[in-house]
Amino acid sequence: EKYYRSKGTSMACPNAAGVAALIASKYPDYSNDEIRAAIQASADFPGKDDLLGCYGTGRINAYRAITEERSFVFKVIEDNMELNEVIGNGNQISESGEEISLVVKIKNVWKKVDRVTARLSSLDSKILSISSGVSDFGALLTDETGDNASNPFVFKIGQLEPFENRTAFLLTVEADGVAKEFPFRLSLGIKKIKTHPANTSYV
Repeated sequence: EKYYRSKGTSMACPNAAGVAALIASKYPDYSNDEIRAAIQASADFPGKDDLLGCYGTGRINAYRAITEERSFVFKVIEDNMELNEVIGNGNQISESGEEISLVVKIKNVWKKVDRVTARLSSLDSKILSISSGVSDFGALLTDETGDNASNPFVFKIGQLEPFENRTAFLLTVEADGVAKEFPFRLSLGIKKIKTHPANTSYV
């Protein structure tokens, strides 16, 4: 037998479509959003930490997509994260020594959950402390988006380098007694918020 090596969307699309067909055949009641969520939530990250954000959702894994039990699947909407100064000079740039609030939006693309909580942590030396690290998102229906605007995360920035500082965080989302992790990076020291998700925005 001869094998042919290929790359690009012409190779990726039929593979993704094939996995979608497998999921649809096993779970005929799944919606299109649920099929997409199952593919993305079960994808593998084939790289290293220094390649954060380079693999998109990751590499599809057909076996995991059709065999793993999913208690919940959330989409962390990283493009809509909101940073605000709590204690600072008021220029809306996250700078050394300032306290910053972080609002995160989470969309439930799976079944209804009665209560969603999230915990923010960081081992990055650029973060001195996290004074408010747990937020309650309440109940979320299927396709409903919630945020922690009423109780945002609050952290204090240490010493930043000049210009942009990519800072590592970990968001642990918990629902129905199950916890899943979403690593990401925020660019501090600049006015426009930038996020750099690790491998996928689905948890």
